[in-house]
Amino acid sequence: MKFATINDAIDFYRKLAVENPNNSTVLNTLGDLYVKTGDKKEALNYYKQAMEILEKNASYQNAIAIGKKILRYVSRDPETIFKLSKLYTKIGDYNEAVKYVSLLDPEKIDEAHYDEIIGLLNFLISSVDARDTKLKLTRLLDLFKEKLATLAGPVDEFDLLGFQSSETDDMPPLLEESTIKIGPDTIIDLSVPGEEVEHPPRKAEPEYMLQILQKVSKGSYITYDPDFEDVKNLVDSGLYRPAIWLIQNMEKKMGKPWKELLLKCFVETGEVDGIYPLIDELDGVEDPETLYYIARAHENIGNREKALFFFRKLFAYYGAYRDTKERIEKIRSELE
Repeated sequence: MKFATINDAIDFYRKLAVENPNNSTVLNTLGDLYVKTGDKKEALNYYKQAMEILEKNASYQNAIAIGKKILRYVSRDPETIFKLSKLYTKIGDYNEAVKYVSLLDPEKIDEAHYDEIIGLLNFLISSVDARDTKLKLTRLLDLFKEKLATLAGPVDEFDLLGFQSSETDDMPPLLEESTIKIGPDTIIDLSVPGEEVEHPPRKAEPEYMLQILQKVSKGSYITYDPDFEDVKNLVDSGLYRPAIWLIQNMEKKMGKPWKELLLKCFVETGEVDGIYPLIDELDGVEDPETLYYIARAHENIGNREKALFFFRKLFAYYGAYRDTKERIEKIRSELE
């Protein structure tokens, strides 16, 4: 369809957009037209609408294409950069997700996104393998947490560990009643017989569990048998050391799912001492994630031939699972 002027085209597509508000093609076309007129503000508005609709329809690659168009033709919009990092995470391209999330600046993006950004950073830290990438993401995570803390106002040491201080000075201290609940069925009792607890914990956010458990593990505290899903949530959030502590200190017998979870934690933290018995006990497991971490465990402790065997087995059964192909090539080159 041809138009006499670009303004005629804009008028036509704006009417279409009113009649078809969820048509991403119409909205994208309006964005292109406004770019040609030099009205970047309107272009950004329509591109973002199109991007939002495509994401809702799980058309992630097309949403990514529009996001890149925004950055190329309109502006280095921080919300678009954040959106791209989320979209790449959704399609499993963590390298690209890291590339975009690393461009975020706490000073330039709306604080309403902070919690979601912190969650995304925690996920990516637990999903990438390169130590330098983990370190870079951790530094960025710290920047967002610090900015979030300053927005929340002054906090005391207990607040930073996930505790809420007593609401009034008159509130009587509690005796042996101080607990942390990290899930529906997993509770840690912090009380020490004979000692008063002036600041009983009222909440424990996952990102603070590492600091809390480091303190807990140095004292004589009671740990109730943790629920598997609660601990798995910690692992999925990248909080491997708290998960290790909970698993190793539980009273019930450790079944195979617990051992698989513990092996993953050992591999991700680079600890090798606890790997040997777990590898033998998990021999024969065929699910892809456990096979992957058995192979990674052998690789971590220097058993390259064994690692290659399990990576090849994984590749034969499940194809290019995660970075299996790259690890096979890497180990083969090291053995040559």
